Amino acid sequence: MSLRVVFAGTPAFSLPCLRALLAADGVEVVGVYTGPERRAGRGRAPRLSAVKEAALAAGAVTVGGAGAAAVTDGAAQKSARKMSPKIPIFQPESLRDDAAVEALRRLRPDLMVVVAFGLLLPAAALAIPRLGCVNLHASLLPRWRGAAPIARAIEAGDAVTGVSLMQMDAGLDTGPVLAAARVGIGAHDTAGDLHDKLARLAARLLAENLRQFAAGELTATPQDDARACHAPKLTKAEAQLDWRRDAAALERQVRAFQPWPVAFAEVGGLRLRALRAAVGAAPAGARRGEIVAANADGIVIAAGRGALALTVVQRPGGRAMTAGDFLNGAKITAGMRCVVAGSAADGAAGDAKTALGDTAGTVVAAETAAESPTTP
Repeated sequence: MSLRVVFAGTPAFSLPCLRALLAADGVEVVGVYTGPERRAGRGRAPRLSAVKEAALAAGAVTVGGAGAAAVTDGAAQKSARKMSPKIPIFQPESLRDDAAVEALRRLRPDLMVVVAFGLLLPAAALAIPRLGCVNLHASLLPRWRGAAPIARAIEAGDAVTGVSLMQMDAGLDTGPVLAAARVGIGAHDTAGDLHDKLARLAARLLAENLRQFAAGELTATPQDDARACHAPKLTKAEAQLDWRRDAAALERQVRAFQPWPVAFAEVGGLRLRALRAAVGAAPAGARRGEIVAANADGIVIAAGRGALALTVVQRPGGRAMTAGDFLNGAKITAGMRCVVAGSAADGAAGDAKTALGDTAGTVVAAETAAESPTTP
């Protein structure tokens, strides 16, 4: 008898796990939940979620129930053969109303697999699947519970991160952990790079443990709440580089904020997005925010400790270019000063920076230094 699985996910991070379920023997995906269309871009046109686009491409899907989305025939792929021609896609604004809970109940799921869905599941929904609900979370829980675990791990300087397979409960990423896989964070990894590694790792972790979970062979280990830390959602308000901070912390911020919201600096009166950066030394007597060099090697700016070289930059609405190419058409020279910290860096971002600190990653680094990181 096939395992009846409902999948819930929204962004691209969710796709490898959905594809793993569609390809798994003995699994029948009986419903897909994803976020509703959101308006985006300059035209503010409705944009499908990555999961909905993948489900549409997987084959014929018939609407059924409140909140389901109309779908047409797609390409004949292996995943299409795995999906029932009657499978519905649901896009509820919330799962807290009776109609949404009843629509889930009618699917008669054995299990619900949740990967970056974007909605909290109330107790009534969690209780419906026979085996409960499991979540693939992009951190080694209890570290980095919350919306932005990938970026926060880089920003904090963690040496290792990973993916946790968790039995869901009513809390935010607080359920017992069923399995986990680790991966090292490279010195040049951006959040985008790590996102792709962890998405693949999550699919592998799910595929390797799904059968054992269904058979009751996995041990659920409660999380140690005393070791938990929160990964708040990234905001544009915290994207401005604060030159009072250490250069090493700023370099991590540049990588953590790629591809969004992208760290930026006010350089020579210009708002300049920092796409790549490197840590260096600042000459004696340099003031924070002072440009100490501007050449083909980068726009080098003194920080609270050391200096940060912006090596690849971008004007808003422009193309990415090396610092050398940018300087060919920009009047930026050594001795000029950048805005040290605007209201963006001092306001809403302050709480996140305080929580992270410039040495927040040392605990995980120390705990994991002796272990061989898993690679996806």
